[in-house]
Amino acid sequence: MDTDKNGKISRAEYMAFMAAEFDRLDINHDGELDVKGLEKSQFMVAHHGGTHR
Repeated sequence: MDTDKNGKISRAEYMAFMAAEFDRLDINHDGELDVKGLEKSQFMVAHHGGTHR
């Protein structure tokens, strides 16, 4: 993610990474992610206890 190798992740670097990840997960290239596609990609969401906000 740290494309300029300065030891920090800028908003631009983070957003570029997330855009690329979205495109990777959008297997049918329709601009949307659905449960079926996410399950096929074996995408995992980690929950770390506590409450969701």
